[in-house]
Amino acid sequence: MRLPDSAPVVWTGLLHTAAGLALVLTHMLTCRRQRTTMYPNRPTRQLVTAGIYARTRHPMYLGLTTAYLGGVLASEVLGALLILPLVLSLIITLVIAPVRCPW
Repeated sequence: MRLPDSAPVVWTGLLHTAAGLALVLTHMLTCRRQRTTMYPNRPTRQLVTAGIYARTRHPMYLGLTTAYLGGVLASEVLGALLILPLVLSLIITLVIAPVRCPW
């Protein structure tokens, strides 16, 4: 399904994709600067509260979700929004929730 005047929608999508990828990059740089892992399946050395982590607890997932939404808008495949709640619920239950703070 294409929208009648889709240029603003595509540009909005591209901006959202860029913003999402910038959040992911910020997450990676912050973790590297703090000398801790950026991977959720590896133990952390410390709790990071500086940088982007002062604003959000999970900037990587926020960035990936924002980039996904931007990709949906840019490609105009609006049906892809239907699986987003499933993907987010899987991330929350299988990745975020099982992680326990070691201290």
